[in-house]
Amino acid sequence: MFAKKRQKQNNRRGVAAVEAAVCLPLLIIVWFGTFEVTRRTSLQQQAQLLASNAAHRILESTTEFETIEADTLVLAESLGIEGCQVEISRIDKEIVETIVSMDFSQNSPISSILRGQQIQSAYYSYREE
Repeated sequence: MFAKKRQKQNNRRGVAAVEAAVCLPLLIIVWFGTFEVTRRTSLQQQAQLLASNAAHRILESTTEFETIEADTLVLAESLGIEGCQVEISRIDKEIVETIVSMDFSQNSPISSILRGQQIQSAYYSYREE
């Protein structure tokens, strides 16, 4: 009688091991996917804020483009963004366009492993009124 109870308990332990072996990889994949989506969204928002900040600074001051580009790169570095490039251009007297590009492979380790190099750009066009 005791042998049958032990046999049933051993069978249950085996089922739990199989469930863990199937579920654990799926949970890890979901966790990494959530981390990656959150990091990408955060980087896109930061790029957009950097681009809008640079455009507003151009219109509010007489500082040269190169100085503001350098300041924006320093700000990106202080935010922990690597591989960032900033381009500022004046389309006409009233419109300024800024482009902030960043390399995701340098800012997200999972992205670099799975996809290689991907560049994300944020464009911001501002019309002075």
